Amino acid sequence: MNEAVPGTVVMLIDSVNGAVARTLADEHGDFALYAPSSGKYRVRALRIGLRPLTSEAFGLVGDTTIALHMVDLPLDLPAVTTRERTQCSVRPDSGLALAALWEDAKTALLATAITREAAAYRFDLVDHTRIYDFSTRELLGVGLTESAVYETRSWASVAPERLHRDGYVLESRDSTAFIAPDIETLLSDYFVSTHCFRIGTHPGVADSLIAVDFDPAAKLKHVEVRGTLWIDRRSHELQSLDFSYVNLDLPVPGSDSVAGGRVGFTRLTTGAWVMTDWAIRVPVAHVASEQGLPPAQRRAGGPVVLIHRHPVVDELRVSGGTLRDVVHGGSVIWSRGTRSVQVHIVSGDSRADVPARDAAVFLVGSQRRFALTDTTGAVTIDDLLPGAYLVEVATRELDVLGSARARARIDVDAQHSSASIRVQSSLEAARAVCLDDAKTLNGETGVIVGVVSRGEEPVAGRAVTVSWIGDAAGAHSPGSIITRTVRTLASDGRFLACGVPRNRPIEIRVAGDGAPPTATRLAADQVVGIVSVALKSEP
Repeated sequence: MNEAVPGTVVMLIDSVNGAVARTLADEHGDFALYAPSSGKYRVRALRIGLRPLTSEAFGLVGDTTIALHMVDLPLDLPAVTTRERTQCSVRPDSGLALAALWEDAKTALLATAITREAAAYRFDLVDHTRIYDFSTRELLGVGLTESAVYETRSWASVAPERLHRDGYVLESRDSTAFIAPDIETLLSDYFVSTHCFRIGTHPGVADSLIAVDFDPAAKLKHVEVRGTLWIDRRSHELQSLDFSYVNLDLPVPGSDSVAGGRVGFTRLTTGAWVMTDWAIRVPVAHVASEQGLPPAQRRAGGPVVLIHRHPVVDELRVSGGTLRDVVHGGSVIWSRGTRSVQVHIVSGDSRADVPARDAAVFLVGSQRRFALTDTTGAVTIDDLLPGAYLVEVATRELDVLGSARARARIDVDAQHSSASIRVQSSLEAARAVCLDDAKTLNGETGVIVGVVSRGEEPVAGRAVTVSWIGDAAGAHSPGSIITRTVRTLASDGRFLACGVPRNRPIEIRVAGDGAPPTATRLAADQVVGIVSVALKSEP
């Protein structure tokens, strides 16, 4: 029984053996090719697992219907010769095993390129940039952008002809452009004819994968690329591509070894192919300077200062994109598995940690925010793609005290993982901002942080009196009025009063304002009280 073969690459070949049109067969095996003019043509069909088929030449003067019958092709790999493992094949079709693997890899690349040209799919993408410390690999920053497009997101590469002429790194006066090989590059005659291809051996790689390595074949005049195409041993389907730059002259020796990238592929249920993810790693350098003296001036001194400039690579920037979902005909036909992370926030000093309630967790570099409303100080961040993230934690009390927000790295690579983050306790933060008055803070006192304003405008430079009635346990006479006088800051009208007792009525007055005092109270377990003091409107 004949069965439809969706996702078949179908090309219209002209009389000089050039492909003038290409498309993918749909889920019913149907396709349409549009010739640029009448003439003699052939139709070539490619599908992984099936024998390539080329029709007899036929004259085309109007609409024509053609039926192609493809035959199963055994997927057993021909024997790999010593030559195919050790010698350079300038074209990957020069050996039996290599030719079989390259034909399947090329078919997947062609299908991916054709899928990109069509607008029948919606791709939900996450573009990402991650910045690492070059020496320690500490994650310094993350940027995430989600989008939906109707074409696959690829690298902003250039024509293969220019890559052949100028290479993959282009220098200008104030920037350096790192260019990655895109699908059209890998399929170009330039790339195939100027690179060596071998069936590689990579210790430690899973037996389910076959490596096809490629290297520049000629003496290099500019930056080129080498890499590996990873192919599934059972199905011969292309899985991914790793590449690195060759002949890259970075200012710091050794930093060029990490420059490169990766791209992943998958076949959809419709037979179409898409890029699932890509990334490019680039070391980032800056010019550092040091002051010194010329050798002749070092002992005698003199009015000469020598500035030494030298390059320093201090960051590794990894930019790329990840495919989240593929939508076709209103339905999701492919989806990447997402992960969830449970984050526990604790707050405490050197003696004990307690759950941090009413905190907020932010995913750095995105707009996602998660409020911590439960008493355990936990929140679950759902729908995360695999990768490294930075999580930032904020509480209202720590923010008004001006404390730095706690940050932590979370690596998402399992179905469900957890992380624990400790934030500074309110008492620790209050002691840090109270400076000399920190000694007035204990388990029974706290701080008042307030803003004095008139209407919408803050009022700066005003004296503020914070008062309460003393008790028998204090240093003052019972019933006496105790005051703290502070001044509002010069810019935003804020004031800070330290050593205010908890669980006792507090009155706040602003010098020169005839309005009634502002009343507040710190709860028995409250360290920071936040108040707003509104002055009377001017006549």
